[in-house]
Amino acid sequence: KVHHLADVEARAYAPTRKRLEAVAAAFPGKPILVTEFGAGAHPGQRGDVRYGEDVQAAYLEAIWRALSAVPTVVGGIVWAWADYPHRRTYVDPHG
Repeated sequence: KVHHLADVEARAYAPTRKRLEAVAAAFPGKPILVTEFGAGAHPGQRGDVRYGEDVQAAYLEAIWRALSAVPTVVGGIVWAWADYPHRRTYVDPHG
């Protein structure tokens, strides 16, 4: 899970790219479309905090960079973004 901006490269980009490269190797020449990726956030919660919009944006950017780095990935569909806010009742965003 990505809880802070410092987590993005190691916990989002790197494993996503590694997994996509493995899928591409397992299915050579086949196009890959990634569906349902994203991260929930508390609307209006800014900064380097768990479920913050800044962390959400960095996560989405990192995943998109990973998709773009693998030649046979033809696209991706964001599932959790502005239309999917995380409910504050689940966790304390500062915890």
